[in-house]
Amino acid sequence: MVFVFFIYGLAFFILGFAILLYPRRNSRFALAGQVNLIAGFGVIHGINEWIDMFILLNKPAPVAVLEIARLFTLPVSFIFLLFFGVRIIAINKKIYSSLKWLPPALLFIWVILLIAGRHNAFLTTDVLSRYLFCFPGAFLTAYALSMNYPEFKKTELIGVIRNIRLAAAAFFCYSILAGLIVPRADFFPASVVNYEAFKAVIGLPVQILRAICAVITAYSMIRVLSIFNWEAQQALRDTEQQRMQTHMELDKYRDELIKTKHLASLGTMSATMAQELGKPIAVARVLLERVISNISKKPENDNVSKWLKGGWDEISKAAASIEDFYTAADITPKPRAEPVDIYQIVQRIIAVFSDSADKAKLKLLAADMDIVPHIRMSSRELEQIFFIMIQNAIETTDGKRMHELKMSCREEDGRILLTFADDCGGIAAEKVQRIFEPLSMLKSGGRDMSFGLAIVKRIVTAYYGDIRVDSEPGKGTTFFITLPVE
Repeated sequence: MVFVFFIYGLAFFILGFAILLYPRRNSRFALAGQVNLIAGFGVIHGINEWIDMFILLNKPAPVAVLEIARLFTLPVSFIFLLFFGVRIIAINKKIYSSLKWLPPALLFIWVILLIAGRHNAFLTTDVLSRYLFCFPGAFLTAYALSMNYPEFKKTELIGVIRNIRLAAAAFFCYSILAGLIVPRADFFPASVVNYEAFKAVIGLPVQILRAICAVITAYSMIRVLSIFNWEAQQALRDTEQQRMQTHMELDKYRDELIKTKHLASLGTMSATMAQELGKPIAVARVLLERVISNISKKPENDNVSKWLKGGWDEISKAAASIEDFYTAADITPKPRAEPVDIYQIVQRIIAVFSDSADKAKLKLLAADMDIVPHIRMSSRELEQIFFIMIQNAIETTDGKRMHELKMSCREEDGRILLTFADDCGGIAAEKVQRIFEPLSMLKSGGRDMSFGLAIVKRIVTAYYGDIRVDSEPGKGTTFFITLPVE
């Protein structure tokens, strides 16, 4: 029997430690939050069975000391099991929430019967602990584990599903073998159903079957714990898929912004070219009209006058075509009133430029974007403003040392002031005056920044705002954009 008690205690002790060491943080399964109670039962009850083994060996301490220790380990271990069953059942079925009063009620009865008992204290403690704590605790634990079966079935993990049912069956058998088969006592039902009667009928000591139940319980419960590992791996896969999805959405968002900027740049360039071509043509048209007027006064110049009138007609058609082209190419936005959250837009744009800013050694800093009121404008156009301003800052870095672009926002007199301040070297004084002109040829890294800034100016002006620049060559540039709150 010494070996039986050793295996019996070892199985439950290993179960307890396995549960305590198994990671299950942030699990969605109800079992995860309460399974430590089974761990408490396993560790303490394993120690209890080893105490029984030491009692048989009569060492390493006197039997009286071991018996006293057993007065605590036996009932406490079963109480852990009772609490587990009650809590899991109450979580899964709210109609059984009143079960929470069962453990204190049984504990009260146990204390009263123990005090009022006239029998051997050690024997009475053993028998009452099994009747009042072990039987209901193991039975309710079996039922609680079976309640997790439908939830576990959804995972399609055959091994876990099979083992949760096996664990429930093992605990049910244990509730009979350890909760109803008790040491012989001179009160009912312990006087009838006890160790001696069980051995006489079955032919085996009940402790052997309890040990078998303990081994099966430990094996099946440890296998069930693998569901938490599966859950963690599933969470990692979901996180990776979500990250990839977010990355794809950011790429799509970036492509849309770039496309919008290119279209706006094309429109700005086309409108500017039409405007620049229209000016000399208009002058030529006026001059030609005066020449025709002077020549037509002399009859001998009739043929020349006709030729000049033909040329004037063609120039007039060209002027009309250029005017139509300018009208079609004009990308000045029409103000649209919709509430826009600046903070959300800034976070999206920063996410878009995260990789390119790191490569350019530019740190993007945003401050006070979440403490200003929403402004009423097109979100797409506000996105264009931030996109262009950040992109220009990235393109002006030298890539040799770390730079910063500080973006801030505050409310002043019913208007929003956006500030973009970088330390990327600044702009030459002679170029600042024409910085918002599309053909000013403000170059950075071979790219023309003026088209982007011209787009920003058109958007800001369309919403009755203002933009200005303050630059210090060799240090940095600050853009100030003012927009109305309403």
